[in-house]
Amino acid sequence: MEVLQPIWKHEKRWSQEYREALKEHEAKLAEWKKDKERPEPGDPPGWRQIILDDATTEALTDAFDANPRGILWNRDEMAGFILDIDRYIQRDAGSKTRFMSSYDSGPWKVNRRDKSKNSLIPHATLSIIGTVQPAVLPKIFSSFDAASGFLPRFIFIWAIRETPPFWTDAIVSQESKSFLTELFNCLLHLDFREDGEPYLIKVGAQAKQLFVDWFNIQAAEPWFKESTQVFEALLAKLRGQCLRLCLILHCLESAASGISELREISRETMEKATKMASCLKIHQTNTWKYILSEGSVMELTPVQKRVVRAILQLEPEIVGGMLPTARITEVVNVGMAEKFRFSSTKVGKVLASLGFKNQKLPDGKARGIVIEAGQLPKYKSLLNVSNVSEVS
Repeated sequence: MEVLQPIWKHEKRWSQEYREALKEHEAKLAEWKKDKERPEPGDPPGWRQIILDDATTEALTDAFDANPRGILWNRDEMAGFILDIDRYIQRDAGSKTRFMSSYDSGPWKVNRRDKSKNSLIPHATLSIIGTVQPAVLPKIFSSFDAASGFLPRFIFIWAIRETPPFWTDAIVSQESKSFLTELFNCLLHLDFREDGEPYLIKVGAQAKQLFVDWFNIQAAEPWFKESTQVFEALLAKLRGQCLRLCLILHCLESAASGISELREISRETMEKATKMASCLKIHQTNTWKYILSEGSVMELTPVQKRVVRAILQLEPEIVGGMLPTARITEVVNVGMAEKFRFSSTKVGKVLASLGFKNQKLPDGKARGIVIEAGQLPKYKSLLNVSNVSEVS
């Protein structure tokens, strides 16, 4: 990912510095073993880093020890990461429980047989990023993970392509790359207080009131909507994640504008955070539905989605429980290049695959589909819309 490139540049430099320091330490250690009159070289150097890819829990502790600011575990295929979590600890949910404590930047204490390697990291912070195929989600997460709090700690982006992936020569501009580099360099200078404790950022009065109002709406939802009760654990974590998003936006805005991140969080920043959290809520519930139903949730193809959106947009035009196929085709083709437009026959086949019955309209001159009770609510749910204005 382009956004990680500035980090990898630092990782490359830090790796080289570590190898050189380690080589020097090993040379001094070899000399000391030959001549114990020499001063003992001390502990080996720490490896400064931000990104991990493949590591044991023990190695993660060493990484925390050398990098108290935290670690980003970047795994291209998240399925492998989840399945490997307990590879080194042969107890159910052993490592999962360990990782859950780092979600809140809690203390990470390790006692080893070699007492020189005992560790206490006061604020162990682990961030995990990666991709995963929807089909494997039910295999790597379970209802137990939802109940234990492991699953709610993940924020999912359910990205579904609705247009063909045509070739493009577009690239990330050099200006954008330079901005990302400068932004990351500024963030890299953020650190703990002199006493090793984190700074506290105050929330302005208006920002707090905005968050409280949003918080209460989310907290009340499982009590008044039976369909959302299963997502109560998700919503509970989402309320806290909103504040995390707010802090991230606040620090990014501070770095981009060159002003202190220690100022109060503004109402504008909090508003952006609540909007992002509300958007993520849709992605989260979609993912949870899929996981908890073991993948049996209906998935629409891009073509089916385009046809369904046309039907929902035409909802006000439904007469006698029917819609003309020609009218649906017309809406489906709006904005489509000539060579990509659908024929009524093609749209008819898609409608049949969606379960709509085809028959003659009351005038007997054309054909249309029958809209049966429950069909529109089902497809609104699948597309996460509640009214026509959200479709058009």
